[in-house]
Amino acid sequence: MTQSIQERVKNANAAYSAGVPYLTDIEYDLLWQELHALDPYNKHLYHTARNPNLGQDIHPHLYKIKGTNKAFKQDDLKPFLQRFGNQPLILEPKYDGCAGVLYRQSGEKFKLLLEGNGLAGRDISHHLNRIKFTWYPDAVESVELIIPWSRWEDSYGANPRNVVAGWLARTELPHNIEMVGHNESPLLEEYNYDGNLDLLSEKLLELHTIWKAIYPIDGIMIKVKDHKLRLTSDTHDEVYAWSIAWKPPIQTADTSVTNIEWNVSRTGRVIPTVVYKEIELCGTKNTRATGNNAQWIKDKNIKQKDIITIGKAGEIIPKIICIKEKIDQNNTWSILPVYCPMCKERLKFKGVHLICDNDKCIASLIKSISYFYSDKGMDLKSIGENMIADLLDNPDIYNVLIDNPWALLSPKEYNIYDQIISIWGQAKTKIYIYNLNKINKTKNACHFIAALGKKGCAYKTALKCYHSMKGYEIKSHIQKDASINFAFSMIEYYKANKFMLSFNFIPIPEPPKILYCITGALSSSRNDMIAYLESQQWQFSNQVSKFVSILIVGDKPGKTKITKAKEHNILMIKEIDLPNYIKKGD
Repeated sequence: MTQSIQERVKNANAAYSAGVPYLTDIEYDLLWQELHALDPYNKHLYHTARNPNLGQDIHPHLYKIKGTNKAFKQDDLKPFLQRFGNQPLILEPKYDGCAGVLYRQSGEKFKLLLEGNGLAGRDISHHLNRIKFTWYPDAVESVELIIPWSRWEDSYGANPRNVVAGWLARTELPHNIEMVGHNESPLLEEYNYDGNLDLLSEKLLELHTIWKAIYPIDGIMIKVKDHKLRLTSDTHDEVYAWSIAWKPPIQTADTSVTNIEWNVSRTGRVIPTVVYKEIELCGTKNTRATGNNAQWIKDKNIKQKDIITIGKAGEIIPKIICIKEKIDQNNTWSILPVYCPMCKERLKFKGVHLICDNDKCIASLIKSISYFYSDKGMDLKSIGENMIADLLDNPDIYNVLIDNPWALLSPKEYNIYDQIISIWGQAKTKIYIYNLNKINKTKNACHFIAALGKKGCAYKTALKCYHSMKGYEIKSHIQKDASINFAFSMIEYYKANKFMLSFNFIPIPEPPKILYCITGALSSSRNDMIAYLESQQWQFSNQVSKFVSILIVGDKPGKTKITKAKEHNILMIKEIDLPNYIKKGD
């Protein structure tokens, strides 16, 4: 099976290298994913054949042209973002044309070669008189030859890339085409990744929708902005490490607004959800998308019957791309709510959000209490928002949980156990007690503090704050807000722990023994490695610095990290030797 798929990919690569592609980009991507699933290191995945038959018009490139890694789902982006997410990034279209290399020679004389197989390509310099470009190239530029939609005619054919390839194979171009630089793109946007992968995916979907109306594109390129870092980054032999192509299944559809629903979050923000007539995108039917925030709804003036464009990319939730048409300009339907949909308190704007600042609002209570028991907090399974809502309908339990959201960790001390049984029933209560016993004597004060949901006080930050409070040297910065919220949360912890006699917290672990970094490809999953070493009190660092104690070296390590490790005299060990170091306790 692998051989058959490999031959099909190999033949498609050879056709592309020869300038006569016969598959659409979508067809090729599906074939590529099939081979990648069977053999992720297959040499035919990352570039075309490596044995070109040099003809009269075939010329070697000055530098080897490599391919790019591809991301067909969100998780595919994680290795790239784990490595480069703290660097300024560039987002630009992945154009659906023919790739080439432009060489600037003396004066205004240029030489243009197709990318070919990455080692050599066909000379198409004779077409330059009909190829338009509006930027001044460097000595060597990676480029894309493409037909903008503004110049496209239906008579050209069905597939933009194949049309360009067919034209370039002729003696003369029948029409003008455009050349854009991969590093001088007319469409690009700088992006600073803040760790929110969903937000990045939404941004990529938004840009894809806008850009595909200007040029034929088949994805979005994500690149490191710093050209010096590009040169010094570790690179795979077949692909550039500093870029990745985002290419999930992407679909958009137009529909009409039927309603806007408003729900209160655990922080008191009143969040809009736009409801629309059912559409199907990426194989799933949907009728709802987030309205971002109240200010966004107000600025867009979204009302019933308006036509909106909804987009979906792979597994991310549907997103409103734009308001395509205002149907009824005289519609007096009220856009924003005046009162909280739960407690009827008057709402007020805080920044871009409508806020319910009633701390006894039932909606906020439900969300904040369920957050306390979620996997981001105490991780008490089987307790969700609906079960919390049922409890809060009971006045006695409401009065306890409003001031003591942790009471479900020790229900008998808070005298609510009998009421819980009467509300949840014997079966649900039995499951709850079983899961409660599972986490008893497994959580520490920092889990409790993270469960309170204070700004900046996630579990790892709470650990750092605690170690700092105890006088340990902390090797990274702690935000002021986090320190303040941690201090107040500790007071809540001491208050709760003193009363909850049947729930036992374990001591907070000591600071990490080792701060380490990883370079190169590992034989196992990098995330699995990080999770395992965390259990050994090792802390992962994305960058090599003077604070790092060990650099774990995998296959084809990065030159930059190796160089920095030598500068700081950091111990370097191979992945295969790691178990011995852990076993010895070195």
